[in-house]
Amino acid sequence: MLTYRREIDGLRALAVIPVILFHAGFDIFKGGFIGVDVFFVISGYLITSILVSEKERGTFSLLKFYERRARRILPALFVMLVVSMFFAWMWLLPRDMKDFSGSLAAVSIFSSNIFFWNASGYFDTAAELKPLLHTWSLAVEEQYYLLFPVFLMATWKLGKKFIVIALLVVFFASLLIAQIYVKEFPAATFYLLPARAWELVIGALMAFYLFLGKDKQLAQLTKQLGSSVGLMLIIFSAIYFDKNTPFPSFYALVPTVGAALIILCATPTTLVGKLLGMRVFVAVGLVSYSAYLWHQPLFAFARYKISPNLGLEVVAILLLLTAVCAYLSWRFVEGPFRQARVFSLKQVASFSALTPICFLTFGFFGYATEGNFARYDSAAMEILAFTEEKGDFVWTKADQLRLKDFNGSAGHKVLVIGDSMAADFVNVLDETEYAEKLDLSFYRIEYACGNLYLDESFIDKVDKDHRQICLNGNWYGNAKLKRLLTEADRVVLVSVWVPWQVELLRQSLDNLGREFGKDKFFVVGRKFFGAVDLLKLSGLDFDRRISYRSPQDAGITDINKLLASAVQENRFIDLEPNICNRGQCSLFDMNGMLMSYDGSHLTPAGAKYVAEKIATLPAFKLLMSD
Repeated sequence: MLTYRREIDGLRALAVIPVILFHAGFDIFKGGFIGVDVFFVISGYLITSILVSEKERGTFSLLKFYERRARRILPALFVMLVVSMFFAWMWLLPRDMKDFSGSLAAVSIFSSNIFFWNASGYFDTAAELKPLLHTWSLAVEEQYYLLFPVFLMATWKLGKKFIVIALLVVFFASLLIAQIYVKEFPAATFYLLPARAWELVIGALMAFYLFLGKDKQLAQLTKQLGSSVGLMLIIFSAIYFDKNTPFPSFYALVPTVGAALIILCATPTTLVGKLLGMRVFVAVGLVSYSAYLWHQPLFAFARYKISPNLGLEVVAILLLLTAVCAYLSWRFVEGPFRQARVFSLKQVASFSALTPICFLTFGFFGYATEGNFARYDSAAMEILAFTEEKGDFVWTKADQLRLKDFNGSAGHKVLVIGDSMAADFVNVLDETEYAEKLDLSFYRIEYACGNLYLDESFIDKVDKDHRQICLNGNWYGNAKLKRLLTEADRVVLVSVWVPWQVELLRQSLDNLGREFGKDKFFVVGRKFFGAVDLLKLSGLDFDRRISYRSPQDAGITDINKLLASAVQENRFIDLEPNICNRGQCSLFDMNGMLMSYDGSHLTPAGAKYVAEKIATLPAFKLLMSD
């Protein structure tokens, strides 16, 4: 019989707290995602300990094993899914509802890790808005649980030594997969079992080591040092790792070895064992599964409904809600379902089989209806449909033109340089009367790197998370770009224009002018149509769309004034006065079509509208002149 260890519950707390604080946005826990890796080690240890103990006593039953897993995992998970479905129905736009529906269907058959592998990276900004993203780790565990008991049954008669050797082979093979492919296939190695199995196997190896009584050979000093080092390794990785750390890879050995050392060495007589065995850590550990389940949907829905950047007060409320939901789930869902006297095996089996069918039905229907579920009529969908193609429209044309060679002497050669605002401007140019005679090329610069031509000292201005990206893609040393700059008749710089870029714009233009000729460079200012609440706007009829206005953003106006002061006369294209009038900005064109889906980026209707409005600007006419 597996002996209860308070310090293991404390280790669970040490795993879940960094994960929650990482998703809450606390910079000090920028590596908090390693808590999942600690969970994997704990799960591997506990499951293996239980199975080996039962095999030794001859009481092992595969059916009983899966019954326990169902009682442990499914009830709390399904309750969270039902509540998430309710808020998703109320708040999510069709495109996001489609994604949610797909993830719901995947969760119900424990394949959400595969779904999210195909959808996005774990550290993408959009990932913060996915309520069920965290279920990928449950899928990895359940996939492992489908295989491991069968493996143990098949190899048990070959002896424990053979089993340990086989596990070591799996460990090294899986770890090498993670290390070799982490850079080329980062999403696959992060989400999929082949690159994660070794973390669960570490726990399994610890279980065999302890089951064979090897820990009794460890001196007290060794246990004290080992458990202390383990604790420091976990804390170190939670604080010093970040989203740029290749993961999982050899780096993941830091938290997983730390967890293994605690499992191996921490006892009630060691300092770490006493620390993790404290009532507060044990209490958090007991509700850790439910806390993990609830924190992600709470933060994701809050970011979706309120703002992607949550204030400290909101974060504090969400953390409190996580704690409350975790306790209620543990007390009234997890506890009762684990007791055979409360729910019989037949009831658990029926619940485990029928409930996923409901989720699958909902998920497939939501995916098939593009997330609409007949919630919106055709008029509303004219607005909401832009959530499907919004990013594709902005970038499709620009991506086709990326670093494209000019066609010799044919056409007016224009090079557009910048971020998504520059991609927007490419779409505007494509709607002007000059489109057919233009020979366009495009060079993309990440928004955080600045639309500048400076020496590398500018990197101090860039936020630290983007510095390496900016240095690697520094356009100052790009030979083909230099050739295009030389050949171009006109060069257009377009950006979101953060303050430090504006401050250095004159220096940038001076550098460019000296090398390539100052008269060919043009700058396009910021544009802003106003705040966009798609759900609110989808309820407007045609007449109210035509008359709808948003307040002009004074900050955008100030940025454009500073830009204009740094640019040669008639070389600055100010879009804003053509979008807004007397402090009010139109969001719909005269056909009632939405012109921007987020206030800044253009829809097809917006590109046509801006193209018509800038046609008479002196700076634009000069840009188009030979």
